[in-house]
Amino acid sequence: MRTRPLAALGLAALLLAACGGSDGNGESAKKGPQVSADAASALEKAGAVHLTGGGTIDGQKTTVDLHLQGADATGTIGEGGQEPKVIETGGKTYAQAAGGFWTQAGVPASVAGQLAGKWVIVPGQAAGQLLPFSLASLADELRHPTGATIKDAVHTGTLHGKKVVVVTQTDGSTLDVAATGTPYPLRAVDKGSNPGTLAASDFGKKVAIAAPSGALDLSRLGTGG
Repeated sequence: MRTRPLAALGLAALLLAACGGSDGNGESAKKGPQVSADAASALEKAGAVHLTGGGTIDGQKTTVDLHLQGADATGTIGEGGQEPKVIETGGKTYAQAAGGFWTQAGVPASVAGQLAGKWVIVPGQAAGQLLPFSLASLADELRHPTGATIKDAVHTGTLHGKKVVVVTQTDGSTLDVAATGTPYPLRAVDKGSNPGTLAASDFGKKVAIAAPSGALDLSRLGTGG
């Protein structure tokens, strides 16, 4: 006859299995490429994420504070002392910045002054340079990092008190993935040619993203690429 303590142990085992077991969500038992792929899939399924951080590109300090949401984005990307506001929606990229930003971007000074503080529609090639990634491209980078290969071996750690599985790449870059619950990518540290750190939060949290009214078309001014 089954005793009450044994029945309780059986129930506890079922509860642990339902919660992913004593080892969390199981990611720590997987190889690096699979953990990264799971993180990419979790990001895609969430459909929205808030990115913060920065680093250096060609020796220039950069900052990032972006909400990525489906194919849309909103926030700021700073480089070289300039920090334009950016919006991407409806297949178009918009920027609002000081005149100095437009001058650095190669816009003639006579035109840059007219653009200062106004929302501008950025032409295709320039838009890709201003806002170099989207939620989809970020997920793709997690699966297939540029310039490096994901190692099989992973290790565990903590990030802000939360358990994570740390994936390492051949160039020393790391990806911290949540070790409990949904395997979200929580932090990426790039040790490659353009080092930097990006932290991810607010998975699935939607924000209002809309095209600014009255935006100027930079290509029609004869200044875009």
